[in-house]
Amino acid sequence: MNLRSNYSCTFVLPTLEKFEEFGVSLGQLITSSFVIALNGELGSGKTTLVRSLCQGLGCSSLEFVTSPTFVLMQEYQGRYTVNHLDVYRLESELQFLEFGGDELFQGGNVVLIEWADKIKNCLPLSRMEIFLEVVSQHERRICVSLLGDVVCPPLL
Repeated sequence: MNLRSNYSCTFVLPTLEKFEEFGVSLGQLITSSFVIALNGELGSGKTTLVRSLCQGLGCSSLEFVTSPTFVLMQEYQGRYTVNHLDVYRLESELQFLEFGGDELFQGGNVVLIEWADKIKNCLPLSRMEIFLEVVSQHERRICVSLLGDVVCPPLL
């Protein structure tokens, strides 16, 4: 059974290992033209999750999966082209549009966006949103929401 639009689930992962396993498993389920908006406080694990997602997507050279805070975007190759954005330093949604970021949503790429709330009005209506929260040093609470026409096999 597939999960469809406006589905949401929240769970706690007790260790970094379980957190990374979640990312790899989710990455294995992702299809082309998939957008994931990542939000959470500084140090909540957004980049770690992106690295795990990339592993599940079959990207090589995972050591190069780092936060693109200063370059805005990095591209990786796996089953699909993965565009990894960190929009933390953007001052407005207009800057995102001037960069051409909205054009990334038109191709068949997987788009992973850290600090996505900063460009919320630019995001496609159909997307997955993941909110990360620090529970303790190693525990993370994860809220996953599917919006619009996103279809994803069950996560749990």
